[in-house]
Amino acid sequence: MKCLKKVNNAIHQRASNKVFAKLAMLEIDRDRLAYELKEELTGPISFEQLELIYKSTLTEIEVYKYMSSIIEKSNKSE
Repeated sequence: MKCLKKVNNAIHQRASNKVFAKLAMLEIDRDRLAYELKEELTGPISFEQLELIYKSTLTEIEVYKYMSSIIEKSNKSE
């Protein structure tokens, strides 16, 4: 039984690390995209496409924030 608990704790920790790492990367992407929109640095895509990517990134940040809050709550309940 102790072995199973260790495995579950390890999986929980890995999930937590993964969510927080992804959230950090999304926030970097958000900042970069905001700069590119401000400076109109669209590269090979249209301005509208860049806006869509930016909005999708904002949505992804909210999803990962929600997931991180669930993980934090589960950490407190253990």
